[in-house]
Amino acid sequence: MNGLQIIKSSESIKKINSIGSSYELKVLDDNMEIMLLNLKSDAIIICQPYECNNAINYYYIISGLLEYHKDKTLVRPGDSISAKDITESAFFKAIEDTKVLWAVSKSIFKDINFEREKVEKLLKDIQEKDHYTQQHCKRVARLASEIARRVSLTDNQIVHTINAATCHDVGKMNVSIDILNKPSSLTDEEYEIIKSHAMDGFEVINSEFDNNVAKIVAQHHERLDGKGYPYGLSGDEIMIEAKIIAVADSYDAMIIDRPYRMAMKPIDALKELKKCIGTHYEKEIVDVFEEYLIEEGIINPLYDNKR
Repeated sequence: MNGLQIIKSSESIKKINSIGSSYELKVLDDNMEIMLLNLKSDAIIICQPYECNNAINYYYIISGLLEYHKDKTLVRPGDSISAKDITESAFFKAIEDTKVLWAVSKSIFKDINFEREKVEKLLKDIQEKDHYTQQHCKRVARLASEIARRVSLTDNQIVHTINAATCHDVGKMNVSIDILNKPSSLTDEEYEIIKSHAMDGFEVINSEFDNNVAKIVAQHHERLDGKGYPYGLSGDEIMIEAKIIAVADSYDAMIIDRPYRMAMKPIDALKELKKCIGTHYEKEIVDVFEEYLIEEGIINPLYDNKR
């Protein structure tokens, strides 16, 4: 990729002073922002192309471990990433809790931070309503990002998938907590209230993000057979990003304990997804998701299928 460099044991940062948990970079000029990123395991750094030439976008790994999505290159403490004048987006996943010193041109920082702040605000709003929903959104975003990077999506589609997945249930802020956490079956009226979260989410996201992100949020409960909601779309009428989130959303919902049922084992949740291929879910997406679960050691088909 033009402009992308992974620099092993970099010496380009001359001096980093550490005082407790705060870090100070001793270099550079008034056109730069410096930030310490504390990344949880599975968090993602996205390096995107920018129109401005010679903009600085530089990451120095203090502790932990990152993995480059294309060739699985590991970026370790002392290594750094320079994403200057890149022509396509690059994705790095934290393999464990990781601290990164980020040096970035103010022009880029303003754009990235604005987007980040919108996402964080929505997540905070969701948490104030229901902690489960907030944590569920974060988990779905991680799973959706893994699927999105394994299928043929453009860089913009991958970013849209991650943003939409992170906020896909924001419409549930309008649903009573008694309904969200009801320990028994929902009435028809309560189910209609739950279903409204897709369009309510669209309205919230449409005022904050690219319209495509809002459309993805609206469509994440559509089904291939046309029996989903809110529009009753079918097949190719449904955006692929929404199809990806539907798989990640359903899987996460099945493997977590809820007031109305116990969690499934990952292999059983996967079997449920497979049963619904062609009606609810796209086969390619479920197949790619299964590959991810096997790669990560979450399921072991040779062992699990014998049980």
